Amino acid sequence: MCTAWGEPDALVGTRNVGGNMTNVLIVDDSDDIRLALRTILEEVGHDVHELSDGVEVLPWLQSNAPDMILLDVAMPIQDGFQTLSELSADGRYSHIPVIMALPKAERRIWSARLHQQALGRQGS
Repeated sequence: MCTAWGEPDALVGTRNVGGNMTNVLIVDDSDDIRLALRTILEEVGHDVHELSDGVEVLPWLQSNAPDMILLDVAMPIQDGFQTLSELSADGRYSHIPVIMALPKAERRIWSARLHQQALGRQGS
């Protein structure tokens, strides 16, 4: 499952439900963004883990089990789309909800990219 979001306060609605702490993995190359998200999520009771690039996700998942992944789209080594594709293709991890972070200025560009990818799949 993947959801796109752009505003950190959208995450406040993920307050731990029924007293169960949610383990959240933040994957973003920006130290400032990771710090801001960590602060928000820990404030509402979540256990937070951080990685700085998509290439680190699969190795990390081999020994960890997050309840949710917050995934940046634009990262220097492996972008969020490639990471999401790898997660979706691997049955061990395809059940983990993924929320993709996309800066407002880039939403239109990535939306067009996704649309073109979808059209390419339909033509196959």
